[in-house]
Amino acid sequence: RVVREERDYHLVLTDIPREMAIEIESHPETWPGLRITRSSRREYPAGSTASHIVGYRKQLNETEIAKRKTLYPEGDPLDYATGDWSGETGLEKFYESSLRGLRGLKRITLNWKGEIASEEIIRAPRPGSDLQISLHVPLQQQIESFLADLLDPQQKEIPVSARNSPTPPASVAKPPAPRGGCITIMDVRTGELIAAASLPHFNLQMMVEHDPEEWQRISADTR
Repeated sequence: RVVREERDYHLVLTDIPREMAIEIESHPETWPGLRITRSSRREYPAGSTASHIVGYRKQLNETEIAKRKTLYPEGDPLDYATGDWSGETGLEKFYESSLRGLRGLKRITLNWKGEIASEEIIRAPRPGSDLQISLHVPLQQQIESFLADLLDPQQKEIPVSARNSPTPPASVAKPPAPRGGCITIMDVRTGELIAAASLPHFNLQMMVEHDPEEWQRISADTR
């Protein structure tokens, strides 16, 4: 008796070394039942820079996949499956259909041992498109640093009326730090946004590497 679940593929390891993948794919008879799949992963070398603008992705669960099947009864045009990543906020969400691409389809025939007997390409994969935005990174980082200084509760800020004085009076009360802030800079000739900062922000790489402590800190911040 063959249990259907025994024929389904289950995730065993992620981020395996290239040498391991080559070994398994080169000698399928030595590794029966194992299959190598490739996937993409976002990398954020700029960290928290423009995090609200760029946005983040999340993995779709079974409930969300069921909703898409109801929305597209004749077939999901983006062919989402449980565990796929989808843009949740920012540019990631707005341009999801262009950035995602489309996975290929392969028909695999197995023998009675569960070993691959033949493979047939049904649909070639379609890579996602690139997105080039108008933000000027050095300027973006500069205004984010400026906002971060204003939002620092330890910042020794003095009122504007006292800033022009060469020796501001020690008795001047320090105003409370603002809870948040944003700055946008536009090129009025083209309408392009060349900087758009909103703070507090978060490190986008955390959404890939899943830092529990950092996520807890952000979740606890009501801003």
